[in-house]
Amino acid sequence: PALIYGGPPSSYLASPFSREGRMLRTNLTREFAAFPDLRSTMLQDLSKGRRTEVDALNGYVVSAGAPFGCDSRLNAAVIPVIKRLESRWRPSRDEREQILAQLASDAG
Repeated sequence: PALIYGGPPSSYLASPFSREGRMLRTNLTREFAAFPDLRSTMLQDLSKGRRTEVDALNGYVVSAGAPFGCDSRLNAAVIPVIKRLESRWRPSRDEREQILAQLASDAG
């Protein structure tokens, strides 16, 4: 089967903490190292004060994966954080650390 950034398509459905998920993260880190200035479209939208496509991307992953039992807790947890950022909320360092800890907990 075809590979996507060095990994099989099924790896994108794996838990980020599984062996397959860790391998995917390693492959993506290696692939994108050549592009240090690369910014996601959501980050670009937030930087320009625009609404993001979080519902179309993360929301879709959550709703489409549910019937198949796909673990999409991290995608679900990201949505309210991005929505708050869309409202021009700028978290403090402590708040950022709390958000990252909560996302890790929700994904675990």
